[in-house]
Amino acid sequence: MISSIRNAEKCFFAFLLLTSAAPALAIDSICVQTSADLVSALDAAQFAPQQIKVSQGTYNIDGYLNSHYYSIELRSGTSIEGGYFSGCSSRQIAVGNTILSSSSQDFILQMHGDLTLEALTFQLQYGLRIENDSSFFPGSQLLIRRDVFRQSGPNGFDGVLNIDYYFQSMEGSNGNAKIIDSLFVGNTVSNTSCVIELATEYGSANFTMVNNTVFGNSGGGVCMRNYPGTDATGNGSLFAYNNIFYNNPGTDLYTDTANLELKWNTFGTFGGPTPTTEQFTQHSDPKLDANYHPIESPASPVINTGAFDGNPDLPLHDLDGGPRVVGTRVDRGVYESSINDAYLLTVKNTNNSGVDSLNAAIASANAHGSGLISFAIPGGCSPVQVIHLTSPLPAITAPVIINGYSQSGASDNTLDVGDDANICVILDGANTIGNGFLVGPNAPANAQLTVLGIGFGGFVDAAINLSGSSGHGVQGNHIGGKVGGVTLAPSGYGVYVEAGVSNVAIGGDNAPNRNIIGDATIDGIRIQGPNSLPAATGNTITNNYIGTGWAANAYVDHGNAKKGIHVLGSNNRITGNLVDFNGSDGIDLDGTSAMGNFIENNFIGAAPTEFNTLPVGNGGTGVRVENSAHDNKIRSNTIQYNAGPGVRLVNGLGNTIRFNNLYFNGYPNDVAMGIDLAGLGVTANDNDGTVLAMSTANRGLNFPLLTLATGAPSEVAVVKGLLTTTPGDYYIDLYANTACDASGNGEGATWIGSDKITIKSTETFKDFTIPVVTFAQPTDWTITATATDAASNASPGNTSEFSACKPMTNDRIFASGFDPP
Repeated sequence: MISSIRNAEKCFFAFLLLTSAAPALAIDSICVQTSADLVSALDAAQFAPQQIKVSQGTYNIDGYLNSHYYSIELRSGTSIEGGYFSGCSSRQIAVGNTILSSSSQDFILQMHGDLTLEALTFQLQYGLRIENDSSFFPGSQLLIRRDVFRQSGPNGFDGVLNIDYYFQSMEGSNGNAKIIDSLFVGNTVSNTSCVIELATEYGSANFTMVNNTVFGNSGGGVCMRNYPGTDATGNGSLFAYNNIFYNNPGTDLYTDTANLELKWNTFGTFGGPTPTTEQFTQHSDPKLDANYHPIESPASPVINTGAFDGNPDLPLHDLDGGPRVVGTRVDRGVYESSINDAYLLTVKNTNNSGVDSLNAAIASANAHGSGLISFAIPGGCSPVQVIHLTSPLPAITAPVIINGYSQSGASDNTLDVGDDANICVILDGANTIGNGFLVGPNAPANAQLTVLGIGFGGFVDAAINLSGSSGHGVQGNHIGGKVGGVTLAPSGYGVYVEAGVSNVAIGGDNAPNRNIIGDATIDGIRIQGPNSLPAATGNTITNNYIGTGWAANAYVDHGNAKKGIHVLGSNNRITGNLVDFNGSDGIDLDGTSAMGNFIENNFIGAAPTEFNTLPVGNGGTGVRVENSAHDNKIRSNTIQYNAGPGVRLVNGLGNTIRFNNLYFNGYPNDVAMGIDLAGLGVTANDNDGTVLAMSTANRGLNFPLLTLATGAPSEVAVVKGLLTTTPGDYYIDLYANTACDASGNGEGATWIGSDKITIKSTETFKDFTIPVVTFAQPTDWTITATATDAASNASPGNTSEFSACKPMTNDRIFASGFDPP
């Protein structure tokens, strides 16, 4: 377990780098072409987030590791990306074209928030260790995507990839780690350890593995450890889909916890408690060739036996860069074969109906029971091919993939920031057709629709209407805006998800999966509440531009007329989106069934700073919570420049609002509050434990009273105050601002620290003193605070409004320190 030295070391670095929440900082781009460049980029990433683009070649990092013995700190939002050609203007991902090698000590990266490692081949004799820090933000994500791990020699430590969450951050959670489309072969570890070691020592963490191959290593394959029966309190979970864990003599998959969801995996040996969920496991030899591709003749059992099932983490490309789904289903493992068992249908004209039309292709797929629809319309992409509908397309009644990127000249988005997708097929409803694509309410349970690379315009009801079945995918599409010089007419809704529909993936972490959804006459995306069916649940909206377009390296206004995202359903996740320019609220959580939703790491009315050349705010509230929506989490977002409050809670209990960057709402005069409970304006502190209070938004939880804020730039500051409320446990969150809000109860531009306090049953208030680090803060700044009911309280999860501002008093006596003796 963690030694006292290790604890001291981590606390020291947390003390130095505890500054601001994940979305607050702009991300610079660095092109790496030499080992010296890489050293410089890693050093820069310790102080500000960097997109580190690594040119093809081999980079030995022994010297750098020797000079950074403890670990390398990386600011939240940093990415290290391989495969770039000289100059970093373009890239090609391939095994071994960008190698990081070391033969000295283990490579330790310490996360403070989001971190992405992509398209790298790691040849590290002592492995890669990734750890979180005490300042790690809930909802943050580690993403390891399309990487290769192959050792350069015998491993002196356990694990070739070690992901270790051992600091319990605020709310008792540690965030997410995802390993996607990555290859682990030829590595050497002991039989008592594994090539991939996933550990949760304290708090909780979600590990997700999708389409990886862990094969032919000496020792174990994947180990998931929570350390039960020790002083640790780990409660991590593993979600594994479409993987191959095989021919690893220790154990292919070992766990000391039942917190597992295993679907469509191939593994030989398993050790540990019975998983909570296990389905569709293959235990037979996956039949891979010398390069770890599935053998095609006779066909490997992993070919076309995985599943998409609305998985937002499934990339559009495999490790080699080929299409991820060839056939009716995805292959298991890191490579996709060329075997296409789908019923192939090709659209060869832009006719409304008839032979070789889209209408005929859908009808044929329905009749056959499945289909893969591609496009080969003469003329390629010059001009863009527009299918003008004069009658509705058939509703989808079978599993169907419709791939607009198959049209000659089309290409998917390659930009992490922005969009350079080349959409070549447009579906036009002429403002008379109800829906573009429709899965009706009576569709069979397996009628799973996947839509890629289509432009939509002019549909009265919705461009994509998902009213039945589940597990749909909507990725890489443009709804509204412009495509190839063609203006897409507005539709009623961009994407509509009806009650009873679950597990829909709208967008995804991968850049090609991003949708642009704008210009709707109602809402960009609507997730429906209950009617005769339960509320839509378990859907993901990830990494989309909603109300925002992209042209000439800038964001452009394609705001939806009402809400950007309107959620009336439960347990949905909205992460990593830009939600801007919408006529009303950016995101609306609406109704008693709007519960358990996560709103994390979005830009709402805001954009990454270097591209934010004009205000992009929404016409109403950033996030609105109304009609008794409850028990939702709104955290680690940047919410800025909206016409109304940053977050407005009309009513409802248990809505947690923490770690956000809330500032300059009430645009253009900065007159709205960051968090506004109940009636507009400051809700005065009172007896928030009464029956009447429990009918008020977030029970009208009292905000803290700050009594002292003193310190100096780049020094330790002290913030004191008190909270008067009912007995229980509370989190106090502190925020820094350059100026006080017009209400006197400020917004919260930058989260700078938290502490947990307890009000005893015999007390009515509690004093607190919280030290914070003022690193990188302006000379003149003010402090605000919120309080949040801890999970142990009678009414958990409520967050208060912001406190009144307290200007930071500079207590430095000498501008340059003390005079020498």
